[in-house]
Amino acid sequence: MSLNDTLNTVKDLSDKSLARMASLTELSLSIYDRLATKQMAAMDLLLEHGNDTLAHAMGAKDVHIFLKGQLDATQDLTRLIMAESRTSLVMASQAQQEYQSWFNKNLAEVTTDLQRTVPAI
Repeated sequence: MSLNDTLNTVKDLSDKSLARMASLTELSLSIYDRLATKQMAAMDLLLEHGNDTLAHAMGAKDVHIFLKGQLDATQDLTRLIMAESRTSLVMASQAQQEYQSWFNKNLAEVTTDLQRTVPAI
């Protein structure tokens, strides 16, 4: 292999490595965006719960009605949080699968490139 061939091989491997890092960055940003959206939805749930609690407090004619409203709002919030927790677990599993897929694909490409570049000993 000539010096020019060696330099071209190094350049090719470097270019591919940079492209792989860019694709990992895109994957990470995509996952982060989904998780940030989920986090904002959770904050919306908490704000809505606060508004419901305030509305029950202002509209309650006595303590029993107030407490019942608080209990109902808390039960609703608990159900919503449990449902959101389940979807968050699914999202985490999907993210793990996406990272694993990215890793396997890129490891196979690197292995193929190195096998082509480095002669068998």
